[in-house]
This record gives sequence, C-alpha cells and structure tokens, in this order.
Amino acid sequence: MRSPNTRVFLLTALFSLAVSPLSATVNAASPYLAAATDGMAEPSLWGIENGCLNTSLVRHFYVLDAHAAVIELIGGKRVLMRFRGDCQGVEQYGFVHTAHNNQVCARANAIRVLQTGTHCDVESLEPYPSP
Repeated sequence: MRSPNTRVFLLTALFSLAVSPLSATVNAASPYLAAATDGMAEPSLWGIENGCLNTSLVRHFYVLDAHAAVIELIGGKRVLMRFRGDCQGVEQYGFVHTAHNNQVCARANAIRVLQTGTHCDVESLEPYPSP
C-alpha cells in the first residue's frame, strides 16, 4: 500500500508530464518577423485580395503576441494578421472577429478580445511563408 505522500508525488509527476507538452506547443510559435518582408510573396497566392481575406479559406488561427496572430488557411498556407498598436489581453483570452461579407480586411476591421471586450484594429494581412 502506498502512503498518501507517495500518491501526491505520483499525481504531481503525472500532472507535470501532461502539462509540459502543452506548454511547449503554445510557446513554439514562430517569430512573426519572418513574414514576407522582401516583397517576393504575392499576397493573392495566399488569398489576400485588395487587403482582404475570404473567411472561407480560414482553417484556424493562433495568437503570437499582443501585436499579431497567424491565420492558418485550408491547404497549409498562413497569413500574418498584425494589430494596430498593443492589443491588451489577446494573448491571455483570445479574440473573435465578426466577418462582414465573409471577409476580414486590413484597416477596415477590428477584432474583439474575449473577456475584456477590447477592440483592436487589424493593421495588415501579410503572407507568412513556412520556414
């Protein structure tokens, strides 16, 4: 029979093993400075037309930091969505976007941070090539 201290230790060890892969995945986001800044990536190849992205192409997104999020598209391509300024709370709570005409557009749309309700303007949508 195991003592109560042994059970607590085993549960703690199992919990730390279960949590560590999750935290590694969350922190593994690529730096967004790797976005296509050399002008070689044609935005239309990523589904960006006139500064807008059709939401039917979106598979999911993840927040990089208070300044940017990555939108993963169907087919594996990614788009960097930069926020204007510092979007407080977006890293902690995530965000929602209400699409107008099934699009998200730079300089015309905003996202809303969950829990706080803060609105953050979308500054730009840029191709985000895979490494």
